This record gives sequence, C-alpha cells and structure tokens, in this order.
Amino acid sequence: MKESPPGSTATKKLTNMFRPPVWRKQTGSQGRTAVPGGRKGDYQSFLDSGTSFEGKITLSGLVRLEGEFRGEVDADGLVVGQSGRVEAKLSVRSLIVHGTVIGEISAKERVVVGPTGSIEGSVRTPKLRVDEGARIAGKIEMGESPRQV
Repeated sequence: MKESPPGSTATKKLTNMFRPPVWRKQTGSQGRTAVPGGRKGDYQSFLDSGTSFEGKITLSGLVRLEGEFRGEVDADGLVVGQSGRVEAKLSVRSLIVHGTVIGEISAKERVVVGPTGSIEGSVRTPKLRVDEGARIAGKIEMGESPRQV
C-alpha cells in the first residue's frame, strides 16, 4: 500500500477521520445521524448504496463505502457506512465500521466499530474501539504491530 506523505491532503483527512462526528439531518430520519469523517466531499472515493463491486482494489486517501464490495481492499482509510456490506480481506491504515464487514481485517493504526457496526472474522490492529450496540464475532489480535495477513 502506498503511504501518503506527511502533511498531504490524504494524511490530513485520515487524521480528521477520528474527530468528533459531524451531525446532519438525513431525509426521512427521526433525528440526527453521526457521520464520522465528515461529508461526501471529505472522501477521495465514495461507493454509494445500491452499488456493488467485486474484485481487488487499491485506494489512497479516505474512502467511504455505502454499497456492497467483495474481494480485497488495500486502502489508507476506509469508512463502511450503515448500508455498507464488505466481504473481503482488508489491509488498511484505519477502519471505521457502521455497516457489516465479513472477513480478515489488518489495520496498521486502529479499528472503530460504531453502534450499528458488525464485524465477523478476524481483526488485527494496535487499537480497537467498540461502541455500545456494535457486534463482533471472531478473533481479535491487538498489539503494537499487527502481523501481515
């Protein structure tokens, strides 16, 4: 995976990915929904709901996935939204899960599982945050340096 240089836009967006959530009203909702990482414009790539993709993909910067993906992902920062479903081998710097992830996860920095998030499989990361309501079924390995998957 290609690392983003310090001070680059991608690095700044990854750093901001873990700032307090941005609240916005969603059409037809009964309140506000937290959108970690910001709005659509904050992302290098965005796979919207209703979209599905299968294969191997390498991405730099912050990526938000609201659709379905199967295969392998190599990315700096990945946000799986509430409607997102990923069945893959993930190699990321940072991961936020609000939807469903099934497979192997190897994160260099951290994994955050939000209140609507679900992970099934193995997780290797130095830091893990699991919010109330989240679901994890599988193996978790934590430490300073995750082994390569």
